[in-house]
Order: sequence, then structure tokens, then C-alpha cells
Amino acid sequence: MGAISQYQLILKNEPNNVDAMFRLAKAYFKNGNLSLAEDTYKRILKLDPKYKNAYLGLAKIYSEEKKFDLAISQVKKLLRIYPDDVKAFGILVSLYLQENRWDEAINIIKKQISLYPKNLAYRLLLADVYVKTGNVKKAISYYEKLKARNFQFPLTDLLLAQLYEKIGNHEKAINIYEEIIKRDPKNLMAINNLAFCLAEYKPTQENLSKAENLLSPWIKKYPNQPHLVDTFAWIKYRKGEYQKARELLMSLVLNDKIQKDPIIFYHLGMVYYKLGEKEEALNYLNKALEEKQDFPGKKQAQEILQILKNSEKYKKS
Repeated sequence: MGAISQYQLILKNEPNNVDAMFRLAKAYFKNGNLSLAEDTYKRILKLDPKYKNAYLGLAKIYSEEKKFDLAISQVKKLLRIYPDDVKAFGILVSLYLQENRWDEAINIIKKQISLYPKNLAYRLLLADVYVKTGNVKKAISYYEKLKARNFQFPLTDLLLAQLYEKIGNHEKAINIYEEIIKRDPKNLMAINNLAFCLAEYKPTQENLSKAENLLSPWIKKYPNQPHLVDTFAWIKYRKGEYQKARELLMSLVLNDKIQKDPIIFYHLGMVYYKLGEKEEALNYLNKALEEKQDFPGKKQAQEILQILKNSEKYKKS
């Protein structure tokens, strides 16, 4: 409300200040005053029909109200003025996806690729839509084509490796992460993902040592980075160093470094299970599964939780 009154004061003195109007519209939106936000965005467009963010603001309001056709029409108006605006195009695609209009989303992306063949963002967007529509293998095939054409974009390889993980081809994922690190030894996402894959899917003593050596210098550099710490803790868990694993994971919990992260809760639950602390194991495995998200190890989390629940029932009876 304070922001609203300040912007209204500015506009009293400068009634045609479209930037102040835009900020006022955003404040109205955040305050739940959608009709006032809508009117303000419309006022902006009367003064400046090319004001990009007013179209996007209206689209956001209509999307919030589930008026997807109106939202789509606003983004299309914007794209008629700025036809190569990648952000606006991505919003248009997401609106089609919200309405389950998959074929339309795919067709307009393909059209955009034909217009801008060198723009990798549209190609990545198409693969992302394939993933969202459940066609992971088609997405993999598409990323492989990009890789074969030698697109110099590290994210392509990272996404491809993650998709191979998703379908259970861990060997292929590991090979791609190793390729990325060979090209870019400081690619922290690839380093972390490789270390996790080795610990999760190929936990031989040799691989666990390799994963630990990969991650150790980065843990020293970024001791509070949640996903690095979690991976390092999981390596310790796989090596049977349960106390150290708990210490690492609890440092995240106690410092409030995680919020509803199912995989970290799962790892902590498994650590407590191995330590014989069943109540804590129950607590964290429940937290891991209550978010209804998929994560590596989810099946094991469900199995161990059921074992713990059955032992609790037996104890009570």
C-alpha cells in the first residue's frame, strides 16, 4: 500500500509517466487489485502502444484469472511489434501449455525456428516442450541433433545428460558430464551432477573416491551451497560414514538452507535410518514424500518409510 500511494503521488505531478504507471500496476497486482492493475496497463498502452511490459502485465492478469485466450491475444499483439522477442514467445508457449494445447505450442515453435534458425533459445524451448509433454525420448533425440551440429552452448549437453538420467541411461549421462568437465574443468553443475551419478548409480569404492576428489575442493570453496553439500553428504553415506553425512546435512537444516527439498530430506532420512534413529528417519522420509515430487531414490524412500511405519505399528501393538 505504501508503494501504491507513492506512485500515485508521482503520477499526480507527472500524469504521463509510463514507468511510474507500470510500477503502480505491478503494485496493484501484488496487492490483489487485478482490475486496477488491468486499467493501469491499458492506460499505459494508450500513451505508449509499444510499451512491452504492459502487454506482458495484462497477459499475467488474464492468466491469473484463467482467461487464457485474452492472455494469448496480448502476447500476440506484443509479438506483432517485437517479432523476435524470445521472452514474450516463451510466455506465449507457456500459455498454450497451461491450456494443454501441445500441438499448437510445438507448431508455433517450429515456425519460429524456421524464421530464426540461428537462435538456439527456440530450439531449446522446443526440446523443453517435448519434456513437458512426456516425450523425453524425442527431447533426447532433438538435443542429440543439436550436439551433433556442434552448437557451442554448454547447457545443451547438461540438459541432455539430465534427460539420460531421467530415462535410466546413467552410463550415457556420466559420459556426457565427463565430456563437459574435460572442456570446462570449472563447470560446477557438471561436476556436482557427475559426483552424484557416481555415488547414486555406480557406488564402487573407486567411483566414490573419484566423486569425493571431484567435489572436495568445491566444498571448501562453497561450504554453504546446499546441492554441493547434499551430494558430498551422499558420497559419505555411500562410504558408510553416516555421522559425517548427518553433520553435513544437518548444517543445511539448522542454517535454514533448504526449503521443501525432497532429495535432501530423503538423504537425511536414510542417514538416520542407518544410524538406527527411527523417529528422525520417519520424520524426514515423510517430509521427502509429502511434496509429491519425483526424485532419485523415491522408491527406496517409500519402501524404508513403510518398513519404519510397520515397525512402529508392531511396537504399539
